[in-house]
Amino acid sequence: MVCPTEGTTTLELMTWNDRYSVGIGLIDSQHQQLFRLVNDLNAVMMGRSESGKTVTALDRLSAFSAAHFAHEESLMQTYGYPDFRRHKEEHDDLMNEVKSLRRDLLSGYIPLELMTAFLKDWLLNHIIAVDKQSGVYLRAAGLE
Repeated sequence: MVCPTEGTTTLELMTWNDRYSVGIGLIDSQHQQLFRLVNDLNAVMMGRSESGKTVTALDRLSAFSAAHFAHEESLMQTYGYPDFRRHKEEHDDLMNEVKSLRRDLLSGYIPLELMTAFLKDWLLNHIIAVDKQSGVYLRAAGLE
């Protein structure tokens, strides 16, 4: 089955392409890893695996996201990014939402498809609307 928005199989929810690049090698590499982790989570859920495997996949995504956000935030602080506070608030809001999703997942409250759709939409929107702006600033400051 093909996913109409990304042209991939249903197990691969997200496909990286250059429109998501912020032009900074390490950040782009980390964003690609986030795509893989969302795809891994989706694959586990599409396989209707036991809930423990789904929680493990969500925990891997959460842990990597936290490390990635810390790296981005460190760069923004080092280079004096003027919109740092708003960017960090978005990161913090997502991490709080992921904690809530995890609780809902453990209680059986959330439909799995809604969880992956939310994560996909958040990541794509964040990269395009927020990370690209910080990328322009950081590149102008000399980061590659």
